[in-house]
Amino acid sequence: MSLKKMRYKGKKRIPFIRKKHSVYKEDEKFYSEFKKLCKSNYNEKDSVFFSFGYETFGIILYGFCKWLRDDLKKNKIKRIIFFSRDGYIIREAFNLIEGSDEFQTDYMYVSRRSLRVPLLWKAEKKYREKAICATKYISIEDLFSSIGLEVSKYINILEKYGLKREQVIKDTEISNNKKIVSMLDDIWEDVVDNSKVEYENLKCYLEQFDLKKKVAVVDIGWRGSMQFFLSEMLKMMDLDIPVRGYYITLSSSMIKGMDAYGYLGNVDGLSNGCDLLRGYVGLIELMFLKVEGSVEKYMKSKDGLVKPKLYDFEYFIDGKYTSEVDAMTEIQRGALRFIIDCEKTNLRKLNFNAATAFQNLNQIANHPRLKDVNLFRKFKFYNNGTKSYLIGSNSLIYNLTHIRMFKEDLYKSRWRIGFLKKMFKIPMPYHLIFSVLMRMAM
Repeated sequence: MSLKKMRYKGKKRIPFIRKKHSVYKEDEKFYSEFKKLCKSNYNEKDSVFFSFGYETFGIILYGFCKWLRDDLKKNKIKRIIFFSRDGYIIREAFNLIEGSDEFQTDYMYVSRRSLRVPLLWKAEKKYREKAICATKYISIEDLFSSIGLEVSKYINILEKYGLKREQVIKDTEISNNKKIVSMLDDIWEDVVDNSKVEYENLKCYLEQFDLKKKVAVVDIGWRGSMQFFLSEMLKMMDLDIPVRGYYITLSSSMIKGMDAYGYLGNVDGLSNGCDLLRGYVGLIELMFLKVEGSVEKYMKSKDGLVKPKLYDFEYFIDGKYTSEVDAMTEIQRGALRFIIDCEKTNLRKLNFNAATAFQNLNQIANHPRLKDVNLFRKFKFYNNGTKSYLIGSNSLIYNLTHIRMFKEDLYKSRWRIGFLKKMFKIPMPYHLIFSVLMRMAM
C-alpha cells in the first residue's frame, strides 16, 4: 500500500482512540488532556499509519521513557545502552524527553545469535540445550545458525542421521533425541573453533564501549536473554560490571537471577507481562523495528576496528523496500511527533500508569474493528528467517473445512486476534475466543 493511498479523506478518517475507555482514576486528567492533544493535532494530510503511531504507539514510548528516566535517577545510573534493533526507536524517543541530556546513551549492535555463539566454547555438554535454543521449537537450519555454522556445509552429516534442514524439533530434543545429540557431538569441534574466533571479535567490539561502571540496557523484551549473554561475556572478560535491564515487558520465564524489570505488567520482575500482549506480539514488534538487518556476528574491518556484520534486511527485496517499511516508518514518525508535542504542554508534568499507556493499542489489538485489521491485513512477518503473515488467513469456508490448516494458520499468525476478526468479520468477543483457544492448546 503506497502512502498516497493511506491519506485520510474527510469522514473516512479512522479514529484510533475509542469512545469507550477505562483508565486508572489518577490517570483520568492525563488521558483527557491526551485525547485533546490528539484531536487538536490531527491533520488530514497525515497518513493513516502516522495517526496510528501518534494515537497509539507514541503514548507507549512516552510512558516507557519517563519511567526509564525516573528509575535511572533513583538508582543513580548514568550510562544507557539501547540494544539493536528494537532499542533504536526507544533511544530516539528517550532523547526527546526532559532530562535525557543527563545521561550518556549508546546504541549497541547485538542479537541473541551474535552474543550466544561466542560463549559456546565454554558450554558444557549437559548445558547445551539452554546454551543453544532460545525457543520451544526450532528448525534444523535455524539450529545450525544458532551455533554459528552454515547448514549447507553439513548436508552429509544431516544425511548420516536422517535429518532434513527444514525439519522442526523441540528444544528438549537437543538433549534427549539420540540423533540430534550424536549430530551435535560430530560437529561440536567446529562449533568450538568458530565460537573462539567470534569470542575474540565480540570482546574487541565491547571494549570499544569502554564499560567501567554500572550500566542500564534497554530492549523490548521478552526473556532478557541478550542481557544474560552480555553479562556472561563481561564476566569472561574479567569485567565485573552490574547490568540492569529495562524492557517494555518481560515473560515470567525470564532468565532468573537478573536485575531486570518490565514497564508493562511486571515491574516486580515476577509476573508475566507478556500475557497482556500475547494475542498481538507481532504487531508490537513491527512498531519497534529499525530499518536494518539483524546482527549476525562481528568482524575486523580494514581500519582495525571490529564492526557488526548484519544479515540482509528482511523487508528489502529485489532492490527495494516493501510496503511494510513505509508503514513502520510512518508509525514511528507519528509516535516521535506525539512525544515532541507532549513536551511542549503540561502533559510532560503528568505521570501515568503503563496500563493507561497501552489502553488504545490494547483496544485495537484485542477488540479490533474490521477497518483496524484491514490496515495490516497484507503485512508479512519474518521470524528466524521464516516468512509468515501478521494476520494471514484463508477464507472462513476453507478454514472450517480444513481444521488442521486453520490451526496451523492461527499458530503462524503474529496477530492472532486480528486473524480471527479477519476470518469471521462479524462482531464477536475475539479476545475471549483467543484466550479459550490458547488454554485448550496448553
